[in-house]
Amino acid sequence: HQKFPAEILALYEKGVKELAISTGRKIYYRVADLLKKMRKIRGGKEKVNEIIHYFRNLYKIRPVMMEILNKNFPETIPQPKGKDVQKRIDKSLGLF
Repeated sequence: HQKFPAEILALYEKGVKELAISTGRKIYYRVADLLKKMRKIRGGKEKVNEIIHYFRNLYKIRPVMMEILNKNFPETIPQPKGKDVQKRIDKSLGLF
């Protein structure tokens, strides 16, 4: 039984975002661990997805962070849309 889930999630969110400002594989794994704990709190799954989306936009040039997020939260990997799909396929096959 959890009391005050919204308040607990807000505290976690603040801490996770402050931690993510720093860089390094250990920090990214710690962020992932905290996000996993957040998912277990009522309403946490939606909040975690929101935070991951925020990180993917803000820190998109951090390949190690993206790798760790992808590994721990594969359901949040953005899917290419429309013409981008064919471009990525062509590029990966070396057609263009």
